[in-house]
Amino acid sequence: MGPVKRGAAARARAYAAGSRIPSPSAWGTDRIEAMKRLTLAGLLAVPTAAQNWNPTNPDVTGAISFGGAFALGPGGRAVGFANFGTGGTRPAFWDGAGSHELPILAGDDEGLAVEINASGTSVGISVDYVNQGTLTYIYEHPVVWIGGQAIDLRTQVTGGDPLELLSCSGIDAQGRVIGRARKLPAGSTGLRGFLFDNGIVTDLGDLNPSGFAGTDANAFGAHGEIVGASTAPTSFTHAMLWKAGAMTDLHDFAQMPGRNSHAYAINANGVIVGSGDFGADFLDFETGAMWKNGVITDLGSLAPGQIWAQAFAFGINLQEQVVGATNLPNGEARAFLWQSGVMSDLSTKLAPGSGWILTSAEDIDDEGRIVGQGLFQGSLMPFLLLPNCDGTYTALPGGCMGSGALTPQLAGVGCPGAGWNAALRVTNGASGSFGVLLFGTGSGALPITPSCALGIAPLLGNPVIPFALQGSGAGGGEHAFVFSIAAGSSAFDVWTQAAVIDAGAPDLVAATNPLLVHVQ
Repeated sequence: MGPVKRGAAARARAYAAGSRIPSPSAWGTDRIEAMKRLTLAGLLAVPTAAQNWNPTNPDVTGAISFGGAFALGPGGRAVGFANFGTGGTRPAFWDGAGSHELPILAGDDEGLAVEINASGTSVGISVDYVNQGTLTYIYEHPVVWIGGQAIDLRTQVTGGDPLELLSCSGIDAQGRVIGRARKLPAGSTGLRGFLFDNGIVTDLGDLNPSGFAGTDANAFGAHGEIVGASTAPTSFTHAMLWKAGAMTDLHDFAQMPGRNSHAYAINANGVIVGSGDFGADFLDFETGAMWKNGVITDLGSLAPGQIWAQAFAFGINLQEQVVGATNLPNGEARAFLWQSGVMSDLSTKLAPGSGWILTSAEDIDDEGRIVGQGLFQGSLMPFLLLPNCDGTYTALPGGCMGSGALTPQLAGVGCPGAGWNAALRVTNGASGSFGVLLFGTGSGALPITPSCALGIAPLLGNPVIPFALQGSGAGGGEHAFVFSIAAGSSAFDVWTQAAVIDAGAPDLVAATNPLLVHVQ
């Protein structure tokens, strides 16, 4: 799910004006350890291709003159902004049939769609420009699109904290919405992040309640968390995490000596990305940042050594592939991919002669699809990148029933190919249970209890990876393992299966289905 949110309008205008990266101000202020790293490089045979993507222009019918995509939804559907030749920038979505305009609210002039959930409901901003003499006043309004119809979120409020809702920045699978608001009564200066849940508005608060700049809510996590940025007691902006009614300051000066930071996205395992100032130089230039298990990592930029180097991480998937925007040494904007400690110009991951210069990558999903905006034959256009992947996962029959008469499931996520990060995900297990992930070189049977047999024999002695299932209740336990496959690795097959200690299983042991992973 996408992390662009607050500041999308400013970013769209900046990219429409040129290819140089805007300053931070133009971009807006805006689970247990759930992963074990494993390497599958010891099982090799035939050279594989390098990591790359196939670029597509989702405007297949040529309906728009310019545009950009901000977030990915089900089936590769994307949302963002575009010019359809009707005047001004309009909210838009793209699917296999091309570009589609979304309506703005009555009386407004422009708009943006910035997020979409698994049900296809989108949220964003509808904007009214009011000219008074030489001044133009900009009024943002929060909008939700359901079935192509624009709904003013302000009309859906039935209670909660006294806030004037201004814009929407995110929506989760349950239909809860986050965004930006202003404290009431009208005229108050405090800008606040809000949570809208079934008609009730919650003020997310502020790291510094007396601060005037307030809070931006930028993205939902998979478990109700919200990430964004808030004014700190220093009066500068700090990345924040909001969960269960409490806001946590993510800016640790011991790891990030500079004054400002922002959080833009969070993956299903609670890994957060954004930007931060890692230099104690008071220049306030931010580079990409990752927060994981209390450690803040500087993702860097593509202009290393330049004091003005900037990078903003806008999206992260389960397998910790990070995308965003940075600048080159000449100042030009480029979309980036960060993976396993290395930041790359995403344009170099395309085949030569593609016609694209990718300027900002806004979202990446667990399948490795990426959306954003870039220059295509000289025009700013939305892009959708599809991973060029020949690796496969095959779920095999088998498994042993556990609590609630449910059999845990094992599935692969992402591309199992050379140079890629991918993941294995255990779901449908008993929460709080412990288990091990095992590997084999075939699909033979290996009994482990009187009623349960694995299906990955001959079994490999290494690696054996312990894990704990997180969640709640029978069938609610899950865990994800990220694995990295080195560039240049050869093709190979490996069979894998997880066994789980489960008090509700017939012999106290449950097992997932076997999974055949073909790395290619």
